[in-house]
Amino acid sequence: MTAWGATPARGRRCYCGTCGVVIAFREEVRLRAAMDAELDRVTLAVEGHLRSSPRCRGGGTFEGRTVGACRCEKPLRLPREDGLFCARCEGVVAPDVAAVALAPRHRRSRKGDRQ
Repeated sequence: MTAWGATPARGRRCYCGTCGVVIAFREEVRLRAAMDAELDRVTLAVEGHLRSSPRCRGGGTFEGRTVGACRCEKPLRLPREDGLFCARCEGVVAPDVAAVALAPRHRRSRKGDRQ
């Protein structure tokens, strides 16, 4: 099978050790410049969950198995027994991984545009 979409991002989901909810998706391979930002993002997500769920405050977190997260601009969704996948890149399609899927695009100004 050949993947013809964007290359999936390899990473792990971070789960709450008390309630089991998916807190964040953490990419395994990041540029050195982005490593601190990735760590801060996951830390803030964990803190936010613990703050919003008093019963989970005493528990820890754990990470699941490595998954490939879809980064296609328009995923071709394919339901399977173990979740929703993209038929283009074979990556998992889920809200927790989609939030960090694409960096915001910078709009190029054309000559004569005013912002």
